[in-house]
Amino acid sequence: MALGFSAMTRVFESGSQPKITRRLAELFADVDRIANAHDYERAHSEFCDWFVQTIRTAEKELKNGRTKPCAACSYGQAAKVLDVAAKVYFYYCAQPSIDAAGRIVPVLHGGVDNQIMRHLIRRFPETAIRAKSIRQVDREEYTKLPASAQPCGAVISEAAVGASTGGTTLPTPPAA
Repeated sequence: MALGFSAMTRVFESGSQPKITRRLAELFADVDRIANAHDYERAHSEFCDWFVQTIRTAEKELKNGRTKPCAACSYGQAAKVLDVAAKVYFYYCAQPSIDAAGRIVPVLHGGVDNQIMRHLIRRFPETAIRAKSIRQVDREEYTKLPASAQPCGAVISEAAVGASTGGTTLPTPPAA
């Protein structure tokens, strides 16, 4: 489920999903090389760099009749795909094992979308984030996002749950 699901797949060029799924599967299969936060940051950066170089956005017909051409994806789009898939795989599904998931979950990034970005910009003005959408987020901007530097949920639980879920409380995974 974590490897094949993404609400963002409609954003990407046709044929992108199998490439993304394959790359996520490779990263998740190699989870034993991730022993700490530094290792996860390296794997995260490698995935995002690959994504930016390989995956393109889909051409889109705009409401005004114009066509938005396909383009290279941003680091923010890449990070969102990985962050959401990793949260499903490790946090919700406790894969590939409870021990591995327990090691990885504390270092996961919170998935940031445009609504969460707006909240983070208002809540943390000192970060001087210039991007207004994840499409505009490059690597440098990504490192400024408070959620990208926090364990999954530290900032997101406070900042985004109410904003992105309309106040609905997200489920807590079962204890190991």
